[in-house]
Amino acid sequence: MAAATAFCFDIIRVYLRKTEPVLFLHDYVVLGLPRGISLDKSYPLFVTWSTLSKSGSKRLRGCIGTFEPLPVEAGLKTYAVAAAFEDNRFPPLTKEEVYSLECCVTFLLHFERVDDPMDWTVGTHGLRITFKYNGRRKSSTYLPEVAPEQGWTKEETLDNLMNKAGFNGPPGSYKNPDLYLEIVRYQGIATRTSHGHFKEFKKTLKTIGQSQNQ
Repeated sequence: MAAATAFCFDIIRVYLRKTEPVLFLHDYVVLGLPRGISLDKSYPLFVTWSTLSKSGSKRLRGCIGTFEPLPVEAGLKTYAVAAAFEDNRFPPLTKEEVYSLECCVTFLLHFERVDDPMDWTVGTHGLRITFKYNGRRKSSTYLPEVAPEQGWTKEETLDNLMNKAGFNGPPGSYKNPDLYLEIVRYQGIATRTSHGHFKEFKKTLKTIGQSQNQ
């Protein structure tokens, strides 16, 4: 299932080299797309870059995506670059960091509005919240993998979502009816690849290309 993530690695390699070779996702499909994901359909998606230490620990390096459905190739090209170089929480990615990266692509599905803040399952659902605070609408999201990776309970996830959106109130404020909190749960299909595995996949693609040219 490495077609999407391998494609993202090549996208940022091209960006860092400031060259513009033509890349097409269909050239990577032999590596596999996640089950249920089709090249001829459009999906909301997020691209996440993380750095992996030698000890195996992982640190977020950038994550940006869209809730608007986009064709898969266009979405990956846009958000592989945005997550690597335009996430304002981090400095732009450097070429020296590429070798320690992991790429995760999450395709988003099955959006459902819920009235009960507890009506979702850790590890299955991501959350998107919106609420009114200081006269402005605030919003934030966590992908399905975030809560289990952080070891958060449902309550902790909601509190952290509120804080991520810029809320400075006490824990449990998601219960406050004056905030007019709206919650949408959704599911995701995630695929991830480290740079080490990406290099192996590139060898596979090269071998396949050579055999097709014989």
